[in-house]
Formats: sequence, structure tokens, C-alpha cells
Amino acid sequence: MKERDVYKAIFAHEQPPRLPRFGACDFGNTPGEHSSRYPDSGPDWFGVEWQVGEDGTQVIKGGFRLLEELPQWKERGIVPHIDDVDWKGSARKDTAKWDRENHISIVMCQSGHFERLYSLVGFEDALTSFYDYPEDVEELFEEITKLKIQVIHKVKEYYNPDIFSPHDDWGTNRNMFFSPEIWRTFLKPHVKRLVEECHACGMLYEQHTCGHVTPVLDDLVEIGVDIAELQSCNDFVSFKKKHGNKMILKGCFNSQVLGAPGITAEEAARSVRQTLLDCGVGGGFASSAYGIPGGTEEIRQVVMDEMEKFSREFYGYTGE
Repeated sequence: MKERDVYKAIFAHEQPPRLPRFGACDFGNTPGEHSSRYPDSGPDWFGVEWQVGEDGTQVIKGGFRLLEELPQWKERGIVPHIDDVDWKGSARKDTAKWDRENHISIVMCQSGHFERLYSLVGFEDALTSFYDYPEDVEELFEEITKLKIQVIHKVKEYYNPDIFSPHDDWGTNRNMFFSPEIWRTFLKPHVKRLVEECHACGMLYEQHTCGHVTPVLDDLVEIGVDIAELQSCNDFVSFKKKHGNKMILKGCFNSQVLGAPGITAEEAARSVRQTLLDCGVGGGFASSAYGIPGGTEEIRQVVMDEMEKFSREFYGYTGE
């Protein structure tokens, strides 16, 4: 059975014959954002300086700040032009080994609206900007949306993936960075427009966001997000009870448990099984595309084994 067929059933909101397996997704990154320079340090196309640490983590360079105050964004002319990057060359490199017949393909777009805001003025000032400079935030977000709509068209033209996956983190492990009302006022309308443009181009829209964002999951369903890549700190039980398979859940394994030093195979199996029971009964769960969670090879094998058991017990998978 092709992994692509398993995913197609999930995308059609049907119960798949089994859970999809890891490694069945091919990836690309939109050029211009910080990820395009990985593993090298340097500026992105807005002029924000990124650095790669010894652990491979990519972060904004320590002490860097592009704008002293948010209103400067207009006079500085920081919003880049869509053709400032090599779309054709980047797509050729990223898609060279894609297996379009057997896998699904995803292009990730880093630095969403809030991430871009705090990359320009720092995290604390980004949060206060919603109150101090609401008009500037809205005008900047409008320009970012226009740019990302152009990005969607470039991705369709040069990559033509199954899924377009913007990244924008909205919360900590315990709560959102800002109130749901702030999110609905400043972010929701722009995400909605990107979803609509993505669908018009024939691609699924996957929203990646780290943190506890349960208060706005209903909103993501409302505006048509196809897939939400989320962390384990969210209330998946309530979500599934209310929405079923209407929006596909992805990720969701508890990496803080699976990656903990000294975790036993039994503890890992319990954690994985709980995630599968919370998210995967009846379908609508696409596990994780990025790799198998877990700190060791033993734990990663536990994850795969539990997924196989779950597929047999709850989906009736026979191994064929």
C-alpha cells in the first residue's frame, strides 16, 4: 500500500486503512525566510540576522533588533519583493528527490505574522505593539499577507506540493502568548485569507503552531484550515468530540515525555498510546511528518510499534 493512498484517505476525512508511517513526506522550504539559509547563519529577506548554534538550532542573532519602534517599518521599506529570491533554483534543489507517486509533498513557510513581528522589534515589544501601535500592526500584517499570497502562487508554480504549511507560534506550553480576542482581531482574518488563496491554488493548508492554542482551534476549523500541526499540551479529547475528522491533527505526540532522559519503553508506550487514543480513533490523525519522536532509537521503535498495534486494533489493519 502506498503511503500516498493512506494520506489521501485521511485528507478525504475518511478512516484510513492504517496510520501513515514516518518518512512518507517530502519537504521543501520557501526561500527568503530564515530556514532557507540553514545550516548557515545570515540575514533573511527582511534583513533580520539569524545564527545557527552548536546544537543546530536556528535563532535570531543575540542582541539583534531591526527596528527600535514598530512605526519605523514603513519608512525603512523592509518588506521584500517576491522576486528577491531564486524560486526556480530553490524548488529545483528541494524537489530533486521527491517521490510524487508514493509520498505526499509539503512546502513549509516560516515566520508567520506574529513571528515576523517579534523578529523585527523583539518579543516583549511585539506583544505590547498590539496595544501601543494597533494600526501599525494591522498595516504591517496586511503587507505580510500580500507577500505571503504571492509566495503561495510561487510555491504552486515552482513546487506544486500537496500541502502548503505556514509556521507561526502562538503560545507557550500553558497558554497563548496573547488573548484569543487579540488573535481573532489581528491574526485570524489574515490566516483566513491565506487559507482561501491556498485552496484556490489547489493545495491543502496546514497550520503549524507551537504551544497551547486550544482556545482558537474552533476558529481554525471555521476558516477552513485542513491540517493543524500541534503540540501535546492541547485538549485533543474535547476537540475530537466536537469536530471529529473535520480538521486533521498532526504531530501531537508528547515530545517532553518521549525525549526525556531515562524514559523506559513502557512509559513511552503509554504516552504514545494515550496520544493515539485521544487523536486517532476514527481517523483524522496524520502523526508527524518530520521524523519519529523520541530521544533514542529504542524509544523511536516503541513509537512505531505502538502505531502498528493501534492500526490493527482500531482500523482493522491486517498488514496487507
